[in-house]
Amino acid sequence: MLSLVLLTSVFLIGEGNEDPLLLLKRMEGQWIAQFTQVQESGEYLDVGTSESQFRIKLGGKLIEEDTIVRTAQNNFPIHVQYAYDAARGVIRKSSTDQVSGNMDIQEGVIDGGKLHLTNTKYGTWFVTPSGAELGFSIVLDFVDKDQMVMTAQLSFDHGETWNDFQIVHYRRVREI
Repeated sequence: MLSLVLLTSVFLIGEGNEDPLLLLKRMEGQWIAQFTQVQESGEYLDVGTSESQFRIKLGGKLIEEDTIVRTAQNNFPIHVQYAYDAARGVIRKSSTDQVSGNMDIQEGVIDGGKLHLTNTKYGTWFVTPSGAELGFSIVLDFVDKDQMVMTAQLSFDHGETWNDFQIVHYRRVREI
């Protein structure tokens, strides 16, 4: 009986509060994204564009993104999912690409109208074919309803130090 009371209270705590995924639900629709990557020289280089589609699923509990990054060398399909973990009070993001098949899992919170994510807390490193464990720190800035900017930093030492890695400028093409 006590477990039923505890379980019920977990579900009722959120009542009347704002939906933790409300800001992310603005992403629903079709987007064009321009990817720029930081070179060793510190210069930013355009590496490709993508067509992204964001969909809200499971009654608003899950947001999915399917993207194909198009570069001069190839097409790079990626599947992304965002969900809210009510037990821990964090937003989780998982990303899987068709090239490596690795699932990168990050978690974080919305602060100041921006989603801050990292994969360092639980050590869900992105492992490269050579065995290197990469940490990612991502900030998704919801500029307005038709623009987002994702800034990514990369860590080769489990989050001790960070290096600028990538900036993605999203522009909405169509709402769904």
